[in-house]
Amino acid sequence: MLKGSMNDLLIKMKDRLRRFFEDECGEEKVCSNVKELMVVAGKPSEEILRVSEEEKADMIIVSKSTRTVRGLRVMGSTARRVSRIATVPVLVVPNY
Repeated sequence: MLKGSMNDLLIKMKDRLRRFFEDECGEEKVCSNVKELMVVAGKPSEEILRVSEEEKADMIIVSKSTRTVRGLRVMGSTARRVSRIATVPVLVVPNY
């Protein structure tokens, strides 16, 4: 993929994320503490940890991306790795 195309894709993804976030928060003040929404390319766990360090994040919120193994629900590798390595609290939320 061309570099310009990747930039365009990231911009579109951030716009979709912003709209989704605004729809979910609505008029409530519950989302007022969120500083910034970011979309970056790379290996998910590495990028989440890198950006949280660079931005001096207070908390990381990550979806658990569960899957079933022998009838048991297990946490996805990204959420597991981030929650194990992060230096700030990690809130792992269920998928919907």
